[in-house]
Amino acid sequence: MNLEKMNLALLEVEEGLRDPTHYDNVPPFYFVIGAPRSGTTLLTQLLAYCFDFGYITNLAARFYLNPVLGIKLSREILGDTQPSFKSHYANTSHAGDIHEFGQFWMSHLGLSSAQDVDWMVPDEECASLTLRALRAIQSQFKVPIVMKGIYPAYAYEWMNEHFDIQWIYVWRDPLDVCLSILESRRKKLGDETKWFGWHIPKSERWSMGLSSPYTQIVHQVRFFQNVYGDMADTGINLKPFCERAEFELSYTIPDYEMKQKPPELEYNHKRGSEEDRKKFEELLEII
Repeated sequence: MNLEKMNLALLEVEEGLRDPTHYDNVPPFYFVIGAPRSGTTLLTQLLAYCFDFGYITNLAARFYLNPVLGIKLSREILGDTQPSFKSHYANTSHAGDIHEFGQFWMSHLGLSSAQDVDWMVPDEECASLTLRALRAIQSQFKVPIVMKGIYPAYAYEWMNEHFDIQWIYVWRDPLDVCLSILESRRKKLGDETKWFGWHIPKSERWSMGLSSPYTQIVHQVRFFQNVYGDMADTGINLKPFCERAEFELSYTIPDYEMKQKPPELEYNHKRGSEEDRKKFEELLEII
C-alpha cells in the first residue's frame, strides 16, 4: 500500500474530524531525548506503561498526515493499548505498540529525508501545519502525551515557544553507546562505515566526513549527549535507572502517580571486542 497516496486521499476526512474548539486546556508533551542506543525507546515505553500517558501507536502512525483519524481508528480497532518492552533497533512490531512518528515530523516540518535535518524554525507554511496538527493530536488526549523527541528537538526553541513540553534526557555510559552503535552499523546495515542513528544537524556535520567510523561514532555520541543534556528539563542515568526504576520514575515524573509498577530491568553492558573497546576508550579520552 502506498501510504502517501492513502494519506493524501484522506485529508478531507481528517479536516472534518478536527475541532479547534477543543484546542484549549490541552495536555503537555513529554519528549524523550538521548544519543542513539542510549535507552530512549525503553524510557518512552516505560512512561507510557507506568503512567496514564497517551502515545501514538504503530497503527495510528500509518496516518501521519491524518493524526486524528489515525488515533480514532487505533482506538476503535485496538481499544485500550499499552506498550510492550520489545523492540528491534528502536522499532516495535505490534499494531498497538509505541511508534516514533518520524514520518509525521518529517512531513510537517518539511524534511525531505532524515539526512536533511538542521536546527530550524519552521517556515510559515510548515509552522502553521505543524501547530494545527499537534493541537489536534493534543485534543484527542485528556492525559499527557509521551513520544521520542528526536525530530522536534531540531526545532527546540520553536517547540518550546508554542507547546507545554517536558524534555527528558537519557544518559548512558558513552563507551556502551559507542559499542552499540558500531554493532548496529555492522549487524543492521552490514557496513560499519554507514551512518546509523539520528543525524547531527547539517550546519554542524563536519564529523560526517571523518574517515574512521570510530571517530564518527564518538563525535556523534559526544554531540548528542552535550546538546540534549543542555536541552533537558530533567534526565536519567540508564544504569542506576535500570537498578531502581520505580524510584527513578517517581523522581523524574513527580506530578503524576504511577498506574502500574515497572517490570524488572537489566542494564545491558556492551562488551565488544578488545580492539573495539580500546579504540573507543582512546578516542573518548581526547574528544
